[in-house]
Amino acid sequence: EEEEDVCPVCIEALQKNERKFIRFTCCGKGIHMWCAKGLEASSSLSDEQKTTCPLCRAKQPMSEEEMVKNLRPWVEKGKAWAQSMLGTQYEYGNGVNQSYQQARELYELSASQGNANAQYNLGIMYEQGQGVDQSYERAKEYYEAAAKQGYDIAQSNLGGLYYNGQCVDYSNEMAREWWMKSAEQGNESAIQGLQMLDKKEGRTTPSFIPKPIECASCYRPHDPSENKLRPCKRCHRVYYCGRECQVKHWKKEINGHKKGCNKKAK
Repeated sequence: EEEEDVCPVCIEALQKNERKFIRFTCCGKGIHMWCAKGLEASSSLSDEQKTTCPLCRAKQPMSEEEMVKNLRPWVEKGKAWAQSMLGTQYEYGNGVNQSYQQARELYELSASQGNANAQYNLGIMYEQGQGVDQSYERAKEYYEAAAKQGYDIAQSNLGGLYYNGQCVDYSNEMAREWWMKSAEQGNESAIQGLQMLDKKEGRTTPSFIPKPIECASCYRPHDPSENKLRPCKRCHRVYYCGRECQVKHWKKEINGHKKGCNKKAK
């Protein structure tokens, strides 16, 4: 596995899912989203300080091109996180000319070092046939590598492969196993998958009841005394710090809650 990174603010390990923390391309360090949010809200920081890295005080990149420029030296040093991030820039054409080939090559370099994000992204490319010959078998290999590291989205997608019998035998048992691991981390898609399995198997009581783990928007952990999370009143599958986070997550274009909030969990 890739060397573990630690958030310098709370001294807790960074998650495998890169959506849950911010990586600064100046110093290469990562910080949890909720820690960054706390720093931004600090009244002791000037507006100028808030536009610089809170860790090394370097000026933050103001464009995708600047971000790519910052990433390249880290890639040359062989940093897996940078290879994965630059791969994403090439995959979506952010700050560079879009290239699935360049994305795949960078993801492969990163994945070979055990980077779970790169492994997951390669799984997506092979499942959807983006710049590669479509292959559920290769997708499963990469999803499984990331899933074994505890990457919740990869666990959810792997469960989907078993449920649909893609490159593997149909197996509700294996689908449930991976969806359960993912759901325990609060993954909404996995929770929906388990509800679907319950219905298919005729279960009268839910096999999984969502609990407050972290805010679905800023990923701040649930704390009954300091940060008590509240569920979405419509589906009760996800939890939020408050209305601000709920509205932000609802309106989010990619993986926003609006599309997934279709019925109340029972």
